[in-house]
Parts: sequence; structure tokens; C-alpha cells
Amino acid sequence: MYEADDGDDELAISEAFLVALLPPPSAARERVRDLMQRIAFDRSIVRVEDAAAASGLDVRALQRCFQTYVGVGPKWVIRRYRLLEAAEQLAAKGPPTLAALAVSLGHADQAHFGRDFKRAIGQTPRAFMQTRGLAPR
Repeated sequence: MYEADDGDDELAISEAFLVALLPPPSAARERVRDLMQRIAFDRSIVRVEDAAAASGLDVRALQRCFQTYVGVGPKWVIRRYRLLEAAEQLAAKGPPTLAALAVSLGHADQAHFGRDFKRAIGQTPRAFMQTRGLAPR
């Protein structure tokens, strides 16, 4: 029987037990996992077509894989990561202008960016910056 000294040990023991019960991941599942990690860190991926090119899949195959293994489409995942990135940039000292940020994250214009940002973060970009004592540019 295993004995745990603290919460981290309990978690490690539980994880080791459960992992042993799982079937090995399929190649498709590993491909989607790897692509999710790449989307999280590769800021050049701003469109589904970018993710498809990075994965070697066509857009429709990529969408099916994401629906199967992630439960949402690649567009949702990409948008989510880029909006969290936008929040980080807006909270930093010397944030970019809202228009420049919108374009760099693949939005057609600042208005679309603002609506998406509010849906994901809960505040408009301007309100987000003002609550952090920063003046929007």
C-alpha cells in the first residue's frame, strides 16, 4: 500500500494509479495535444488555416479532430489563447494600442476584438486597463 506525506504525494499516487488504467493515447489524440500546446505558445497561429498548416491536416479534418478530442473547434481554442495573451499584454507596462493589438491577434478590426475580449475576459479592453490603473491608447 502507498502512503502519502502531503497533497502532492497523494496526487502523484492517484495519477500513477489512473494512468496505468488508461489505454495508450492514439496518434490522433497525441497530434491534437501537441497542436494545442503549439497554439498556446506560437503567437503566429491566429487562424484555423495556420493551425491546419502546422498540423499537416486540412481544415475540415482538423475541425473534426478538435470536436472529437477537445470538444470545441480550433477557432475557439485559438481565439481563447490569443485573448488571454491580449489580457497579459494589456496588463503589462507599456501596452500596445488596442488597434495594433487587435490586428496582431488576427482580428479584422478593433470593434470585433473588443467584443471577443469582453466575452472571454468579462470587461472591455479599456475597462480592463482602467481597473489596472493604465490608460488605454
